[in-house]
Amino acid sequence: MVILMKRFISFCSIILLTPLFYVSAQTSGTCATGNAEAYLDINNVRARLVNTGGLFWKGDPSVYNVPKNSQSNAIFAHGLWLSGYTETDELRVAGANFGNWEFWPGPLDAQANPPKDCSLYDRLYKISGSDIVDYNTTKVASKDLSEWPWQLGAPVKDGDGNPNNYDLSKGDRPDLLGDQMVWWVMNDVGNVHNQTQTKPLGVEIQVLAYAFDRHGDIGNTTFYRYRLKNKSPNRYKDFIISYFSDPDLGDSSNDYIGTDTTRSMVYGYNAYEKDSTSNTSSQNSGTGQEPPALGIDFLHFPVSRGENQVLGYSINMGSGHPIICPPVSGSIAFRYCQTSRFLDGRRLSAQGDGTSGIPPFTNFAFHGDPVTGHGWSEMNNDGRGSKNSDGNRAFAMSTQPATFSSGEVLTLDFAIVWAQEKTALGSLVALRRASDTVQGFFDAGFQSVKPISSPELSARYENEVLQLNWKNNPNGTNRLNDYADTAYGLQFEGYVVRQYKSASDSVGTIVAIYDQENGIKNIYAPTAEDSRVTERLLEGSDSGLQMYHIVSERISLYFDYHFGVQQPYAINSRVGQYPFLHWGDVSRISITPKDLAEETAPPQEQLSRIGITPNPYKFGSPYETTTSPKEIRLVGIPRGSTIRIFSLDGQQVKYFWQAEETGYVRWFLENDRGNPIASGMYLVHVSVSGVGERVLKFGAVMRGK
Repeated sequence: MVILMKRFISFCSIILLTPLFYVSAQTSGTCATGNAEAYLDINNVRARLVNTGGLFWKGDPSVYNVPKNSQSNAIFAHGLWLSGYTETDELRVAGANFGNWEFWPGPLDAQANPPKDCSLYDRLYKISGSDIVDYNTTKVASKDLSEWPWQLGAPVKDGDGNPNNYDLSKGDRPDLLGDQMVWWVMNDVGNVHNQTQTKPLGVEIQVLAYAFDRHGDIGNTTFYRYRLKNKSPNRYKDFIISYFSDPDLGDSSNDYIGTDTTRSMVYGYNAYEKDSTSNTSSQNSGTGQEPPALGIDFLHFPVSRGENQVLGYSINMGSGHPIICPPVSGSIAFRYCQTSRFLDGRRLSAQGDGTSGIPPFTNFAFHGDPVTGHGWSEMNNDGRGSKNSDGNRAFAMSTQPATFSSGEVLTLDFAIVWAQEKTALGSLVALRRASDTVQGFFDAGFQSVKPISSPELSARYENEVLQLNWKNNPNGTNRLNDYADTAYGLQFEGYVVRQYKSASDSVGTIVAIYDQENGIKNIYAPTAEDSRVTERLLEGSDSGLQMYHIVSERISLYFDYHFGVQQPYAINSRVGQYPFLHWGDVSRISITPKDLAEETAPPQEQLSRIGITPNPYKFGSPYETTTSPKEIRLVGIPRGSTIRIFSLDGQQVKYFWQAEETGYVRWFLENDRGNPIASGMYLVHVSVSGVGERVLKFGAVMRGK
């Protein structure tokens, strides 16, 4: 049905605008549908915003692009639905659905009357942080900055102590949320409700869409705040706010949907590991490999029952079944869809496509886990692994019912979250993690994760033992191993010790973990390659913290050792099935052990400690990496020593003066002119001031020689 609407929208609009019956709306105005639009485009998303109650589409083009420069849309259309019962049990509904808009530009007055001319308010106001910076610098304001509609309810930061004006010259500014925001106001009284066929509710809606100029999950997300004012004299019972959404993840013909009740999120994902690229239209270009996932995530609703339980209902739409939403017309049809019922009133069943009418019933469409295969999902519709036929998908998601009294304000915050991994289910797992990040970011007042202080790392070599020691910054955020960020569910867990092959190695190998003795040991997550399989991200010891590490391997003198100590934090399982690691910064140190007794040894013993490693040199040494030059080391070299290297015919090849206390000299197998030496035998003459001399033979086999 959704596909038909997209292909024949003009025809369908004529049919849908012809009511089967009509109840006169006594207070309705004669407003025209809004024509204004703006684009949210500060980060990795480009979203078309309109003031009709819908989003992203009002006739071609449909625009919700992630990444914003791509041709593939992530959402085709999105619309607001409202409904509630008066004290006399009269159902009133307003909806925006594929070209049938029941919201009009402008505010309502105190008696819930719309403007006589709504076109005066047919405008979206867009402000970016750069607009404010430019004004502060040049005193020249953009049009939207100078005409910011504070008197209509647009948020203002008062700069002159007078809340009853807006004066840029005296310090008043828009109260910028995010790095870019778009604000508009609309109402459901501006004209007759031809589609839902009810009287208006008398609700004014102030919308704030905003985004943050960040990388990562926040940069792939757009945020929305809908502020509803009940200007009517009615008290509405079981008032529900819903959003209809039609996610098109590239090719719209091969999608699935699901509900994550723990996150109050309804999501779409690809049915296959590769998205079709055969459809090359600007509206439905496929994404090819690595298809993404997208979710509508309810963040906050003040009348929710229970923490993070904003979502009350969800239902699947658009799979072609005759009783499946979207509603054609009539208030009851909309209300059914809002409360997880189909067009004939039957409840959503947790099996098949949900339309069977057979228990068990549910309020949430496909609430199982397609990653693990547990529960009812489009990947497992019968408990035996059977899959639904893929196709174009849409859904409606609703808040829990609330009482909406006259004069009351209800605010709903939600985000549109996007993620991409190597596989379709891997993208879904990444979407859950992104949802947790976005929820934590919102709960923390849009502050990033509290920074974690790195430990101060030191090392020493003594009595043939190499030991790392670390301590916390007394003024840092983990002073007593007590770091926590409750908004993100983060709790300090332990220290990870890594050893690196070289100074340029950024990955390293875990050699030890010292973690809290709290029952948390192994932390798992689905793999990016096959998200139905879990991998262990970290294997802790659960044996208690320790602030030092003794290197267990045999230590080689004059060899560079590179270590790092890192702090991981396990996200608690208050949301989601898989805890995952949030890594702190790494403190790194390099140390080259040397024999501390050599300086006080007898002269002959000092000379006997002088050596060359490796000797002979054959094509490489342990001091080299793929990007570093050829290298050997002359070891046991006291400070003040002179080193001369000769060929067998007596020609000096290289000269060194040891001015450091390192105990070794690095030779990059070059002569004094900087040219590579040839393969062969060499004599190394070391003169130790006040002690004596020693001559060593050195052989080199150079590649290509």
